[in-house]
Amino acid sequence: MLKSLYSGISGMRANQQKLDVVGNNIANVGTTAFKGSRARFQDMLSQSVSGAQGSTSNQGGINASQIGLGVKIGGIDVNQTQGSMTPTSSVTDLAIDGDGYFIVAKGQDVYEDGKIIIDSTQGNHSIDTNSLSSSGEQVFYTRDGSFSRDSLGNFVNSGGYRVMGYSITGESNGVTATGAAPAAAVGTSMTFKPSAGEGLNGYTIKVQQDTATPATTNVKITTAYVPENPAAIPPVVQTNGVITVNLGGLGTATSKDVENALNSFLGSNGFTQTIAVTQTATPLVSEDTTASTANGFVGGTPVQSIDGNNRINFVDATGVLKAEDTSLKALKIPDKVYDSSTGTYLKVTKVSIDAKGILTATLEDQRQTALGQVALASFNNTAGLKDIGNNLNQSTVNSGVPVIMAGQGTTGQDNSKGYGDINSGFLEASNVDLTEQFTEMIVTTRAFEANGKTITNGDEILQTIIGLKR
Repeated sequence: MLKSLYSGISGMRANQQKLDVVGNNIANVGTTAFKGSRARFQDMLSQSVSGAQGSTSNQGGINASQIGLGVKIGGIDVNQTQGSMTPTSSVTDLAIDGDGYFIVAKGQDVYEDGKIIIDSTQGNHSIDTNSLSSSGEQVFYTRDGSFSRDSLGNFVNSGGYRVMGYSITGESNGVTATGAAPAAAVGTSMTFKPSAGEGLNGYTIKVQQDTATPATTNVKITTAYVPENPAAIPPVVQTNGVITVNLGGLGTATSKDVENALNSFLGSNGFTQTIAVTQTATPLVSEDTTASTANGFVGGTPVQSIDGNNRINFVDATGVLKAEDTSLKALKIPDKVYDSSTGTYLKVTKVSIDAKGILTATLEDQRQTALGQVALASFNNTAGLKDIGNNLNQSTVNSGVPVIMAGQGTTGQDNSKGYGDINSGFLEASNVDLTEQFTEMIVTTRAFEANGKTITNGDEILQTIIGLKR
């Protein structure tokens, strides 16, 4: 039989598959955040009629003679360019302007801490796969941000999968702090007891000798010392949640001096809480020429916007916000928010979402509370994601592990600048170009017809050969 018959068959088959790709692109021209695909062709095995010959002193070289045996699909690639932004009338519709995928999940315990853990030990801020396998949660990725609230206030996509993000904690910013008082903490030689409020939750109080300005005598805190002037009050600084009282250069000081220094600092920096400091040992800092320290931890667990009981707590949105980005939780837009300072629930009247994905609700008393932050994921090879339908994708061995965007005010490695902004009230349109697709359809159709002609002409040749014997 003629090789052209089989080449024609392979060409018709390959162009038919390409037409399937083009048809799917056109069918999804209106699909939210759809990414078009293209089919690539590769030639199949070639049969050598004669081999190559090298040059000799009497004759030049001769190239090999080969006859191709057809064509095949070399790959189907996804066009990852961003679609245009389409405005909508819904605040909960979200579009990513830049890199990133929304994270959606289903499972029974997606509200609890530690169910979907973020592993940042290597600086990559990725999902701990062991936590997924142990919790049974199913995680998917999507660019389709057509989200809404269900009957229970869950923030979900059209398939009912919950949108994942971070719980938020807050710090006081000149606004009356709310919440129960943090627990008293005992340091090496003193006790710190904060007044009621949550503004100091999560802070560490550290008392140390300042080796940068060493005292002429060893530092020894006694109960008898009273500063002769306000300048003798120990200096206080705050860095990344650690409030440090430096004692170097003072010679001696009392626990009351530490208390005065702390409360002066807190009052001048917008904190409404005060701290009572009492001595628990003498001396407070042991007499030593080296830097001696006494540490007290204030507050224990910060109040989170999303607690383990699927309750949304009040977190002052006008203060300095921090995402609890060690684990993902299901986000929620509730009807009411719990105020731990009064033990009452307040009705939500309005919701907004900013460019960093922070959900903010306005309450009936006009206060604003942070509900959570939408998390985004990225991949080293987005073309390697597996499309499972319903505008959802799963990671594969070739996409790489999902790298999760660090949350607001993270104390770890901040990679958030590598992700796009979230636009509320917009959806990403399909990136399919109809002009290009119709052109590809014409080319594919003509190529299909031409391969059919190859088979027809081959049949005529065979018919002629058979007719030689009559």
